[in-house]
Amino acid sequence: MAPLIKICPQCGNHNAAQETACAVCTYFIGSVSPTMDSLISPMPALPQVMPATDSKRTFIASTLFLDIVGYSKRSVDDQLNCKRHFNMLISKAMTNIAEPDRVLLDTGDGAALCFLENPEEALNVAVRLLRVILALKKTQAPYYQLYLGVNLGPIKIMQDVNAQRNVLGDGINVAQRIVSFAKPNQLLVSRSFYELVVSLNQSRKVLFKYQGIHVDKHEREHEAYEFLTTKLLAQQITRPKPTATPYAPNTGVVHNNASPIPMVYLEAACGSQIYPVLKGSVMGQAHPEGGADVQISDLEGCQYIHRQHCRFEYSNQQWYIIPIDQHSLGRDFTNPTTLNGNALNVGKPHSLQHGDKLELAGVVFYVRVLR
Repeated sequence: MAPLIKICPQCGNHNAAQETACAVCTYFIGSVSPTMDSLISPMPALPQVMPATDSKRTFIASTLFLDIVGYSKRSVDDQLNCKRHFNMLISKAMTNIAEPDRVLLDTGDGAALCFLENPEEALNVAVRLLRVILALKKTQAPYYQLYLGVNLGPIKIMQDVNAQRNVLGDGINVAQRIVSFAKPNQLLVSRSFYELVVSLNQSRKVLFKYQGIHVDKHEREHEAYEFLTTKLLAQQITRPKPTATPYAPNTGVVHNNASPIPMVYLEAACGSQIYPVLKGSVMGQAHPEGGADVQISDLEGCQYIHRQHCRFEYSNQQWYIIPIDQHSLGRDFTNPTTLNGNALNVGKPHSLQHGDKLELAGVVFYVRVLR
């Protein structure tokens, strides 16, 4: 006689007669004797919102975990205002990511965003959110800060009681632990995510700072790295706009910026130093009387860089470098500025792209653009 089985009405899996829940999807399949199963009508199946195969698959995904600082201490009205604004930001930040490639979970005082296709999107979305959060003013509602944490690890997707996709696994659990170590408006990432990002592009190594080993409430150790560009974002947003910029009338750059400005930094060829630049920044040799916004020192040959060597501008979604004419500053000569081996004309804007090789009086830098 063939053994009795129970067919799950949710996913169609064949289960042993004594089982009360499906071994695949955990759907309730009855707790009565197998001999009485024919007398009991099965519970109606939940509507399918995800392929049945997804529950069997393990994803190696990046998870961005977000918590609103001090959410539980706010009044109910304030919580509603914060969550409305927060949900709107999440929706806009995820616009370009296809729905099958992501899972969004509301955690009450924040959210968990899982990226199934491109793990690096977790970092891109975090930067988009921080741009807005850092620009919020305390005098205007809603004002709030975020804790941010990212992890790369295994997850499984299942259907919850509301027939929506839910996420289980160490990937999201560790992300929640990492965010618990963060300070307000600080982005921390796990070692697994850090190693992935750096393996894809070694130049990104300078964007992270090792924060040591943290122990969670379950006495499990986690290595965390701080994403340093958060500080650059804060500088970019809070930096006062200059009332007048030298040489601006002759640059030919039209200022018409409606979208957020991508962050740019120069990486020294030796890889030991990075120099973040902002719109309107003047770069030059470090000197008490130099007047440069970004001052270069401790690099071989930096003594040949002028005290005000070049300026950076952003217009029409494009970064530009403008070599400064030293004659206008009363000097007798202008040391060269080259881009990808081509000498640049002084006083003229030249567009910059990620990966460009920039030489200031022979000192080599690489242009890094983080969008």
